[in-house]
Amino acid sequence: MAIAIETRSDCTRCAALCCIAFPSETMEGFAASKERGEACPRLRPDGSCSIYDRRKEEGFAGCVGFECFGAGQYVTQLHGGNSEWRADPELLARMVDSFLDIRRAFELLWLAGHAKQSASTDNAHGTAHAIEESLREIIEHRDQGGELRDLAAVENDLRDLLVRERRDRQG
Repeated sequence: MAIAIETRSDCTRCAALCCIAFPSETMEGFAASKERGEACPRLRPDGSCSIYDRRKEEGFAGCVGFECFGAGQYVTQLHGGNSEWRADPELLARMVDSFLDIRRAFELLWLAGHAKQSASTDNAHGTAHAIEESLREIIEHRDQGGELRDLAAVENDLRDLLVRERRDRQG
């Protein structure tokens, strides 16, 4: 079964991976101390946030601005999409590793999509499309147990495209 690769988060189809995966020392605007793979102390057992409407006021402004670009629901679906992870530390660890590995690819895919939409030439549009396809292949390869080794090269290609486009627009 193919899993849809979307670049917009849908928290209703996710296992609250952003609230679990990141260690607090790597998260700006996160007013709690936690380790990688440990649930945020504000996360309820049902996966909802106990301070959602007051996150900023409670010191969790970083949560307000966070975007996974669809990586959360993708990884949740990849690993079964159900709540078994709550009772299975090994499954949760695999999900956290997968989410942390693949999130950057989803962010780059989102950027490539915007580069394609705003491309100033057919050549730039084609390059952005090729970058999108490369990222989709990397994501699909990763979900089959592969590595993200080609991600840096694709990220450089995207950066070069964005710099060229900016330079061309500025004249």
